[in-house]
Amino acid sequence: MIVGLCKANKPEYAWNMFWEMRSTHLKPNLMQVGRRVSSFIGNVLLLHSLQTQRVFSAWMHSRDLHNTKDQSLALGDLIKTFSGGGNSSLGSDILQVEEVIRQCFPLDVYTYNLLLRKLTIIEMDVACDYFERFCNKGYEPNRWTYDILVHGFLKVGRFSEARRWMDEMFRKGYMI
Repeated sequence: MIVGLCKANKPEYAWNMFWEMRSTHLKPNLMQVGRRVSSFIGNVLLLHSLQTQRVFSAWMHSRDLHNTKDQSLALGDLIKTFSGGGNSSLGSDILQVEEVIRQCFPLDVYTYNLLLRKLTIIEMDVACDYFERFCNKGYEPNRWTYDILVHGFLKVGRFSEARRWMDEMFRKGYMI
């Protein structure tokens, strides 16, 4: 109904209905109002999930177990994985994680950078392999991509490799 009101160019009625549903303890979610999660929203959820487990806690608290769609479950699994719960062997399952993300929202360079960031927390060699795969798919690494690799190597004490990636970043025209 909310989608229909929006399509009929009556967003104020849709907005009121949304808040009426909330006030009666119904929990409308993105799937119920007919919207696929955008890359922006999906990436923001994953970014904040990397930073704190509170995103996963909020996700679990807000979901409606009686009306949960597969896409919503998949997004919840991703948030769990990125917040430190779930699979610690993300490196070996990275293609599977990409596919789950693809089911939830379109991947873009920002998404690949988030996956790379998660991999640097787990294992730098796997992160470097992923960087190569990322480039082979035709994505152009950006300043953040190089920054992720440099910081990852610095955190594990691999200073010469961090320097090599920093030099590569400078050659590409990116500054710190």
